[in-house]
Amino acid sequence: MRQLQVDLIDVESAYLAGLVDGEGCLNFYHMTSRTCTLGYTFVARMTITNKDVETLMWIRQRLGMGRVRQKPIDRKFPNRGPAYDLTFCAREVKFLLPHILPYMRIKRKQGELVLAYVQKQKWGGTKSGISQEDHQWRIETHAKLRELNRRGLPQVMQN
Repeated sequence: MRQLQVDLIDVESAYLAGLVDGEGCLNFYHMTSRTCTLGYTFVARMTITNKDVETLMWIRQRLGMGRVRQKPIDRKFPNRGPAYDLTFCAREVKFLLPHILPYMRIKRKQGELVLAYVQKQKWGGTKSGISQEDHQWRIETHAKLRELNRRGLPQVMQN
């Protein structure tokens, strides 16, 4: 397994935090797993979407991690042009979030939940499983993250 390390200066950490706040997404997704006794697991991910592929490539090159892919063209809006995703896997998220979390504002709560999850996550795919309490915590954390990422007006503004 490769060692993740990069020396981000404060300005770069703040810039990356701003991109995640404005153009990013922090979430979990379900993934089927043969090594997990439940048959599935949650996997953390951080994605930045942007039309400027050169910026995303610069970030990927600077960090030495992440994956850049072109998003499919939206059939409803074909004139919008191509957009690109820079996606970080769970191990990369575990490494990056402590560097950018102090600078995050809009998605700070999502960042805190995802960081807590990846720090608690066991790596290596053991067949022993997780405790019932840990499983319940994962489900509750996933539900909180989904609520925070929900589009539309926040509950506070709807009243």
